[in-house]
Amino acid sequence: MAAVALLMLAAAAAAMKTHDFTNQSDAAAKLIARRNNMTCREMNRQRVDGMKDDLDQSHGFDAMFYRGCLKFVKANGDGKHGAAEQTEKLGAACKKGTFDGTNSVLTKVDPSKLAAECDRAVHQMDIQLNILGEDSFKTDEDFCAVFVDLVLPIDEEPECMRFVEDVSHEHLKYAGVPHHWPRIVYEKHFDEAFMTVCLEDKKLDEEEDGRETMF
Repeated sequence: MAAVALLMLAAAAAAMKTHDFTNQSDAAAKLIARRNNMTCREMNRQRVDGMKDDLDQSHGFDAMFYRGCLKFVKANGDGKHGAAEQTEKLGAACKKGTFDGTNSVLTKVDPSKLAAECDRAVHQMDIQLNILGEDSFKTDEDFCAVFVDLVLPIDEEPECMRFVEDVSHEHLKYAGVPHHWPRIVYEKHFDEAFMTVCLEDKKLDEEEDGRETMF
């Protein structure tokens, strides 16, 4: 009897696992089908919403930077337009180095290096706005989610990695669809994207070194 009972339990457990797997498969199939029917605009909107949800539920450094970004935008924006519409204004405020509203970091950071990083951030946000579209930047929360998730450098991120990502983003503006490394080097418009990023990077490096850009 014990053996029969164990066999019945095993069969029931297997049936439950099969049922769970079927449910998961059905959910995945429905998600794929829904995404297949979505426009690029809708998919980008969903992507940014996902970033916000993750940051809202996070309690780590990303969440801290996200909340800090929202405070910075509220303190330095004009209160009439969304953050994405005033990236230049926010970039200028960034160069002042007063991120908490009181204390300036310019006593600890080289002003020229901070200015270059602020310009990089503005440039990157302009690229993301071009890629994701205006519908993905309806609120300050959208803006800060993209900034923290896609623009803010990872701690000790190699400069070469940032350059590679910048080329990928710039190439997307030309191609309209993403291409991945190393295949991207064979794609049309790679040379233009690479040169655009290279010149922009050189300009920012010269700004960081306190030298005037000659191009």
